[in-house]
Amino acid sequence: MKRLFAAVIVGSLSSSLLAGAANAKLRAFELVKTFRLAGDETVTAAIAPSRRSAFVFAMRERSAGLEPLAFRWNGKAWSRSPLPAGLQGIPGQADSSSAKNVWMSVTGNDGLAEKYLNNLPEDGCVAERRALGQRALPATPRAGSTPSKVLRWNGRNWTVARTFKNAYVNAVAAIGPKNVWAYGLDRKGPASWHFNGRTWKRHTTKFLIQKAEAVSGKEIWALAHDRSLHNGHSGIVARFDGTRWTRVRPDGLRTGPAPTKTTPGRTATVLDVNAFGPGRVWVSAATSEGTLCGPNTNGSVQLRWNGRAWKGESPSLTDGFLLSDHVPDGAGGLYAQAWGSASGDEWELDRAFFHRTSKGVWTRRILPEQRRIQHLVHVPGTRSLWAAGTRETAGTLNVAVWSLGRP
Repeated sequence: MKRLFAAVIVGSLSSSLLAGAANAKLRAFELVKTFRLAGDETVTAAIAPSRRSAFVFAMRERSAGLEPLAFRWNGKAWSRSPLPAGLQGIPGQADSSSAKNVWMSVTGNDGLAEKYLNNLPEDGCVAERRALGQRALPATPRAGSTPSKVLRWNGRNWTVARTFKNAYVNAVAAIGPKNVWAYGLDRKGPASWHFNGRTWKRHTTKFLIQKAEAVSGKEIWALAHDRSLHNGHSGIVARFDGTRWTRVRPDGLRTGPAPTKTTPGRTATVLDVNAFGPGRVWVSAATSEGTLCGPNTNGSVQLRWNGRAWKGESPSLTDGFLLSDHVPDGAGGLYAQAWGSASGDEWELDRAFFHRTSKGVWTRRILPEQRRIQHLVHVPGTRSLWAAGTRETAGTLNVAVWSLGRP
């Protein structure tokens, strides 16, 4: 039940992916397929339920609105996977329990999420923002009118499992055909909806779940937003035990008193949460030192939950980079992608690809910008990856798929 959501890297790898003695036998990404459709596309998610099944989800802007797109690997070739007619919205998170039980959210009513996150108390930095020429926070927007939907793939076609007319739904967790969760919020606040195979039931949640990572029905990890935190945009780690959600505070993120306008402090913001399995949970966080409104220095930390305790890692190679989208490498290690600056110049952003071996050795490659790889997904039972993104062809950004190793 592996999901891929969020973060962007760029790559065109024609030689070795990684450098260093830690990786004796290196492979390169190979372009597998480019879909030449009209208009610019953006890849939003990817998933590989099995070695012979994978999906890439994207969107493109049309005159009638945002059109969701799906592309499928059937074990032999990639092709367009038709979605139900008339769909509008942004493909959100996808999850599966098998190749015949794949679920995906199509997010609508995004105005509800913007309203929830922006309707917050003032952070006290108005004067500082004005001095830097920054605009004030935007006014609270109205809720959107495009409904959210949850789709299901049964091994043959896609169908709409439920339409949420007045809710923002952007994440799903599929534990089984009769055990599926959808996450988002409605006009009452953050919520989750559970499907038992016949009916849906709404549950109130403490946080806005942005991404869910299911290990089992009694262990679901999430990247969430807690509006009670500073500015409401701070990501947190949350965990569901089968009954309730609780906030998790990894040891490496306990940073002490928060900074004020005049007193420096150290804060940490969770960027991503990825659960590979029991006792294999990774959290990526950005750290910041300075005053609340003044300049600060930034770093990152990678935290691993082994089922008993948290262990933090801050290798020097990750300095200046914000890592996310961790995926297994099939050999006890992981890959991740990142934005940051190798030179330390915040105006010169680089996109990078990281690898960590099972022994904890990190390597990094700064990637060129000819091709835009936006999501990675591990192929189950192998040491291979799919990479999904866009390629520029004749002035148009088209969906493309690369492979690392043989699926």
